[in-house]
Amino acid sequence: MFYLNKIFKPSQDIELQRIGDKNDGGYLLNLKNIDEATFFYSFGIGLSWEFENHIYKLKKSQNKPFKIFMYDHSISNYFWFKNIVISFVELLRFKKKFFFYISKFFKLKKFLKNKECTLKYYMISPDSLEHASIYKLKVTDLDQIFQKKDKIRDNFIKIDIEGSEYRILNQLLSYQNYLTGCIIEFHDIDLHIEKIKEFINNFNLTIVHCHVNNCGPIKDKKYPTQLEITFSYTANNKKNYQSQNFELPHNLDMPNNPELRDDKIIFF
Repeated sequence: MFYLNKIFKPSQDIELQRIGDKNDGGYLLNLKNIDEATFFYSFGIGLSWEFENHIYKLKKSQNKPFKIFMYDHSISNYFWFKNIVISFVELLRFKKKFFFYISKFFKLKKFLKNKECTLKYYMISPDSLEHASIYKLKVTDLDQIFQKKDKIRDNFIKIDIEGSEYRILNQLLSYQNYLTGCIIEFHDIDLHIEKIKEFINNFNLTIVHCHVNNCGPIKDKKYPTQLEITFSYTANNKKNYQSQNFELPHNLDMPNNPELRDDKIIFF
C-alpha cells in the first residue's frame, strides 16, 4: 500500500484517457480539456516527447489551429553533441547507447518539422533568480509567456521540471483562469506538503487524477515522495467533493518504472 495525504485525492470520478508513453512520460487526463485548448505548454520533456506527439495527433485530427510549445534547457545542441560524441568514442563497448542517442536526435528533429511544434532551450523559473546568469542559461517564466495573451481559457500546461515547480506555483495561481487543464509532477512532497496544500486550496482547477511516480523515493516503504497530479477545469466544479467510488491506481495507470511496485493508494 501507498499512503498519501487526502489533499491529493481526486475530487471527481470522471472519464480519463491515457496520453503519452506506456510508462514514464504517460499521463491520465480529461480529454475535454485537450479539445478545449488551443495552446499547449510542456515544461520539461527530457528524452520523451510521446505525450506531445500524442497531443499533436489528437489536435491535428480535429482540423483546428493549435500550437505546442516545449521548454527544456537540458537538451540543447550541446547535450546531443556531448552524448553522441562520447557514445561514439565508446561505440565498441556501448553500441546500444550510441544508436539510442542518434535515434532520439533524429526523431526529435523530425517532430519539430511540424509547424505547430516549437522547442525552446529555456529553463522555466522566475526570471528574477540570479543563478540563471551564473550558468548562462536562458530563462523564462509564466509572466513572460502569458503577458501578451488574452485572458481566455484555452491553454493546457504540463510541468515536469525536477523540483523547480515550487518556484512557479504562485505564477500558476495568477494565470489559473487561462487554463483548461494542468499536469504537475511534484517532487519531494514530504518536504513541501504545506506549500502544496496552500496551492491546491487556492487553485480553481480540480484534481481528477493522482498517480505515484515510483521512480522517486518511497519514505518508510509506504509514503511516496513523487506524484503526478492532473488538474481539470470543469463547469460543474466540485472542488470540495471527494469521490468514494473508485480506487487508485486507475486501470489505465502504468508504473513509471515497470520493475518497481505500483501499489494501491490509501488517503488519510
